[in-house]
Amino acid sequence: MSDSSQRITLQQAVQMTTRAREQKLLPINAWHFDRAVIDEILAAPNVAGIRIYLGVNDDNAPNVVVVATNAAGADLVESTIAERATPCPPYCGDQSPLNGARRSE
Repeated sequence: MSDSSQRITLQQAVQMTTRAREQKLLPINAWHFDRAVIDEILAAPNVAGIRIYLGVNDDNAPNVVVVATNAAGADLVESTIAERATPCPPYCGDQSPLNGARRSE
């Protein structure tokens, strides 16, 4: 898969996130990870990408599990795996059209 085939415009992203909120697919709209853990995942040997799994944490709340993948698309489970993401809501950040907040003009 070409890297460019996974890129979308801001308008497309807003449409997608708006539909997900409207359809109430999950009680969580997004998750935030610190750069340090993403950098650690990407720095492992033979990493070609990442895979994001939907999971349920110890508090029985939806969360995501992030793992590195190799060029063949296999999970690199021996490397860093991340979960402890910050959920939105309630921690959504301000002024993002992706979470429904309006930007001030």
